[in-house]
Amino acid sequence: MQLEGFFPNSVTFIGALKTCSNMAVPSKGHEVHAMLEIQGLVQKDLLVGSTLIDTYSKCGLLPQARQVFDMLPEKNVVAWTALLGGYAADRNGMEVFHFFEQMESSGISPSTVTYVYLLKACSSLGSTDKGRAVHIEVERKGLLKVDPNVGNALVDMYAKCNVLAIAHEVFDNLSRRTVVSWTALITGYAEHGHNELALQLYDEMQCEGITPNVVTLICVLQACKSIRAAQKGKEIHTEIKKQGLEADNVVGNSLIDMYAKCGMLDLAKQVFDNLQERTVVSWTVLISGYAEYGQNEVALKLYRQMQLEEISPDCITYNWILKACTSLRDVENGEEVHTEIERHGLLERDHSIGNALVEMYSNCGLLITARQIFDKLPVKNQVGLAALISCYTEQGLGEEALKCFEKVQSEGVSLNVTLYTLILRACSSIGALDKGNEFHAEIQRQGLLEKDLLVGNTLIDMYAKCGALTKAHQVFDKLERRDVVSWTALIMGYTQHGEKENVLCLFNKMLEENVKPDPVIFLVVLSACSRMGLYKQSETFMEAMQTEYGVIPTLKHHTCAVDLLGRAGQLDKAIEIMGNSPDLVVWRVILSACRNWGNLELGKQAFEDVNCMSEELSLCTSLSHMHPSSHKQS
Repeated sequence: MQLEGFFPNSVTFIGALKTCSNMAVPSKGHEVHAMLEIQGLVQKDLLVGSTLIDTYSKCGLLPQARQVFDMLPEKNVVAWTALLGGYAADRNGMEVFHFFEQMESSGISPSTVTYVYLLKACSSLGSTDKGRAVHIEVERKGLLKVDPNVGNALVDMYAKCNVLAIAHEVFDNLSRRTVVSWTALITGYAEHGHNELALQLYDEMQCEGITPNVVTLICVLQACKSIRAAQKGKEIHTEIKKQGLEADNVVGNSLIDMYAKCGMLDLAKQVFDNLQERTVVSWTVLISGYAEYGQNEVALKLYRQMQLEEISPDCITYNWILKACTSLRDVENGEEVHTEIERHGLLERDHSIGNALVEMYSNCGLLITARQIFDKLPVKNQVGLAALISCYTEQGLGEEALKCFEKVQSEGVSLNVTLYTLILRACSSIGALDKGNEFHAEIQRQGLLEKDLLVGNTLIDMYAKCGALTKAHQVFDKLERRDVVSWTALIMGYTQHGEKENVLCLFNKMLEENVKPDPVIFLVVLSACSRMGLYKQSETFMEAMQTEYGVIPTLKHHTCAVDLLGRAGQLDKAIEIMGNSPDLVVWRVILSACRNWGNLELGKQAFEDVNCMSEELSLCTSLSHMHPSSHKQS
């Protein structure tokens, strides 16, 4: 236009500025602003000035918007509202109300759009008090009937502030409910964990003939993901196809994420393959699904493919890939990922990546490397420390776990339930009773015994393993609620320290309190029976496991029972229990019992049954040692 000698007027400039706003192109906005300054239109034409403020606000350039606003010789409601809108979009609610007070002091009456921005400010502040004050003013002026956007903003404000009952009440009283109204309410329910209700509202919306928009669809897909409602997700997918939105990047990514989190990885991959453009988000949500459901090799393959397509991973991608390497104990790929992370300087920018690296190296047994990374982290937190302490303890380095913990605690890292349980396990592993007592005192001071059963159970286990059975029983008695783990920890303590007479008494008491036994506690009790030679009770427990409690005996249970029967000389029953078990350890138990009881015939039979399983010479040695025995045969 300018090349042909035509000069833009105010109307042209306003149209150009609105285009810049809609396209969010700040550079073009600057160009138009420069032209306006040349013609002096910013000061001369209030509508032009207000539109320029609006453009800068919508492009996120609030300092420039404020500068233009201050230059205006006079300011009307449009100019004030444009500035308020910028701060509202920036989620700076305090500034919105600050300028609103100035606006009212200037004698400018707010418009319906002003109230919409005020309600958005209340949402970002989470201030229901301010929101209710705006609501009263809106009702007094009858604006709910004038502009549906005000009603929608009210629903959205109450929903975001988790005042869902009032949000629903306002929604029900709206004279006209649009897709925006429905989406505001649905989003509120979903964001605050009421996903089933969100999906129910979605169904009601469709029954009323309202077509969901992209925001609605993304929200309900998130709800499906949260509650693993795969079937409902498929129905929403059908709606997405009907609207031709499947190839839309944002909608497609939400679909992939929903299917991936629901474990429907084939469908997630299909949607992924159909995307017109695959971004880092697309790749990451797919990778996360495979990693979360244990298909870590596939996750790593996708990561390599992503790099071949020159898509740069982000921090979230790296976290999932490191989790895959951790699960696989794949230190080779983990080191390659580590190199990439260092190259991009991400350790300084995102502490979660540092924690993931510490966890990966710890899980792969490279404690020195894990510790070096942890010590270099700019911010040390509970996640990385937990990974280190856990690994130290698992590798029999309980003393190092305690030293590491004390060093980091001196740097101000606070304790959570996970850390307490891990450090108590470290105390158990080295019999550090004094340290355990110190942590117990801290746990009591924080009232965690009443709040968290896991901490209580770990305390019982620590005292029991350290031989402080009286203290273990005291903690047990103080628990407000006791589960099978609580009972197991205490009973195991008595078993390990030779006080076997208490074991059956405690087990029977547990049953009287209607606590359902699990496979672990049955194994503990059977082990105690074996040590005490109570083979008849052992038989009773083995039968009750299956008939009364539906617990299927494992090889460990059978081994324990065989050991007990072997000690009691009940060799025929021991052989009967084992049947055709291929486990060499159990057969060694039987051969040892045959030797001890001098039962050469059964020993030969056992040897013949197992001979085809192994060529180990130790079995022949066991057989050759049977003759000298002078014990009675069963």
